[in-house]
Amino acid sequence: MNGQQMDINQAKQVVLQTVQESGVPPETFVQLKQMAEQVLKNKQLYPQFVDAVIKTGMADPGELDPKFDYEALIGIIAMGVVCQEMAQPSAGAA
Repeated sequence: MNGQQMDINQAKQVVLQTVQESGVPPETFVQLKQMAEQVLKNKQLYPQFVDAVIKTGMADPGELDPKFDYEALIGIIAMGVVCQEMAQPSAGAA
Protein backbone atom coordinates (compact mmCIF):
# COMPACT_ATOMS: atom_id res chain seq x y z
CA MET A 1 0.00 0.00 0.00
CA ASN A 2 2.89 2.36 0.70
CA GLY A 3 4.10 2.15 -2.90
CA GLN A 4 0.57 2.63 -4.16
CA GLN A 5 0.12 5.68 -1.93
CA MET A 6 3.37 7.09 -3.31
CA ASP A 7 2.07 6.61 -6.88
CA ILE A 8 -1.15 8.44 -5.98
CA ASN A 9 0.80 11.30 -4.42
CA GLN A 10 3.04 11.53 -7.50
CA ALA A 11 -0.01 11.63 -9.76
CA LYS A 12 -1.52 14.38 -7.61
CA GLN A 13 1.72 16.36 -7.90
CA VAL A 14 1.64 16.09 -11.70
CA VAL A 15 -2.00 17.22 -11.77
CA LEU A 16 -1.27 20.07 -9.35
CA GLN A 17 1.64 21.24 -11.50
CA THR A 18 -0.58 21.15 -14.59
CA VAL A 19 -3.22 23.22 -12.80
CA GLN A 20 -0.64 25.77 -11.67
CA GLU A 21 0.93 26.04 -15.13
CA SER A 22 -2.46 26.52 -16.78
CA GLY A 23 -3.03 29.86 -15.08
CA VAL A 24 -6.67 28.89 -14.57
CA PRO A 25 -7.94 29.47 -11.02
CA PRO A 26 -8.46 26.26 -9.01
CA GLU A 27 -12.10 27.22 -8.43
CA THR A 28 -12.66 27.05 -12.18
CA PHE A 29 -11.34 23.48 -12.26
CA VAL A 30 -13.74 22.56 -9.46
CA GLN A 31 -16.65 24.07 -11.40
CA LEU A 32 -15.60 22.28 -14.59
CA LYS A 33 -15.23 19.04 -12.63
CA GLN A 34 -18.82 19.31 -11.45
CA MET A 35 -19.93 20.03 -15.01
CA ALA A 36 -17.91 17.07 -16.36
CA GLU A 37 -19.53 14.75 -13.81
CA GLN A 38 -22.95 15.90 -15.03
CA VAL A 39 -21.88 15.31 -18.65
CA LEU A 40 -20.98 11.71 -17.78
CA LYS A 41 -24.56 11.29 -16.55
CA ASN A 42 -26.13 13.20 -19.46
CA LYS A 43 -24.13 13.35 -22.70
CA GLN A 44 -26.47 16.03 -24.08
CA LEU A 45 -24.68 18.52 -21.80
CA TYR A 46 -21.36 17.92 -23.58
CA PRO A 47 -21.59 20.94 -25.94
CA GLN A 48 -22.05 23.24 -22.93
CA PHE A 49 -19.02 21.63 -21.28
CA VAL A 50 -16.92 22.19 -24.40
CA ASP A 51 -18.02 25.84 -24.53
CA ALA A 52 -17.10 26.31 -20.86
CA VAL A 53 -13.64 24.75 -21.35
CA ILE A 54 -13.01 26.99 -24.36
CA LYS A 55 -14.15 30.10 -22.45
CA THR A 56 -11.57 29.36 -19.72
CA GLY A 57 -8.83 29.25 -22.36
CA MET A 58 -7.96 25.64 -21.52
CA ALA A 59 -8.76 24.55 -25.08
CA ASP A 60 -9.09 26.21 -28.44
CA PRO A 61 -12.21 25.86 -30.59
CA GLY A 62 -12.00 22.55 -32.44
CA GLU A 63 -9.44 21.11 -30.05
CA LEU A 64 -11.92 18.86 -28.23
CA ASP A 65 -13.76 16.08 -30.01
CA PRO A 66 -17.14 17.56 -31.00
CA LYS A 67 -18.90 14.24 -30.35
CA PHE A 68 -17.46 13.21 -26.99
CA ASP A 69 -14.02 13.35 -25.41
CA TYR A 70 -13.67 11.03 -22.42
CA GLU A 71 -10.01 11.96 -21.94
CA ALA A 72 -10.89 15.63 -21.53
CA LEU A 73 -13.69 14.81 -19.10
CA ILE A 74 -11.52 12.53 -16.97
CA GLY A 75 -8.63 15.00 -17.03
CA ILE A 76 -10.87 17.84 -15.86
CA ILE A 77 -12.36 15.64 -13.14
CA ALA A 78 -8.89 14.69 -11.90
CA MET A 79 -7.77 18.32 -11.83
CA GLY A 80 -10.96 19.34 -10.07
CA VAL A 81 -10.50 16.68 -7.38
CA VAL A 82 -6.95 17.85 -6.68
CA CYS A 83 -8.12 21.49 -6.54
CA GLN A 84 -10.88 20.52 -4.10
CA GLU A 85 -8.31 18.79 -1.91
CA MET A 86 -6.13 21.91 -2.01
CA ALA A 87 -9.08 23.99 -0.82
CA GLN A 88 -9.91 21.52 1.97
CA PRO A 89 -6.58 20.03 3.13
CA SER A 90 -8.14 18.40 6.20
CA ALA A 91 -10.59 16.43 4.03
CA GLY A 92 -7.86 14.00 2.98
CA ALA A 93 -6.83 13.23 6.55
CA ALA A 94 -8.50 10.27 8.19
